[in-house]
Amino acid sequence: SDLAASALITMNLKNLNVPFIMCKAHDDTYREILERLGADRVIIPERAVADKLALGLTHAGVMENIELSDEFGIVEMEPIPAWLGKTIRELELRTRYGMNVIAVRRGDEIDIPPNIETPINGNMIMVMLGQYEMLERIRQK
Repeated sequence: SDLAASALITMNLKNLNVPFIMCKAHDDTYREILERLGADRVIIPERAVADKLALGLTHAGVMENIELSDEFGIVEMEPIPAWLGKTIRELELRTRYGMNVIAVRRGDEIDIPPNIETPINGNMIMVMLGQYEMLERIRQK
């Protein structure tokens, strides 16, 4: 919670050649200062939680999200109605949207990698890797 202490610690870690420095910030100004001092990653926990919640609320069926970057992530979502009864192979999600289905979950069971010939049903949760922009295109189908 003390910017001066965080700045001093970040500078000292940088001087000690620590290979990766992650810091917590309260706002964008705090984040920018720590990044300029050499922090490799600065997180604002409240914003991260808010972004995750917003993604779940604005993208129908999204259960969980793991952010890999500002553009890419791993998203756990319910299949959209147009996918039901089709196989992953038939949907051609990688070709059409650049999204890769990396797992399929049914209750406590998880298939990694998923069988691309199994028809998709409403009891499945699909774990997908790709761009958030593509997720929006899928949602609009």
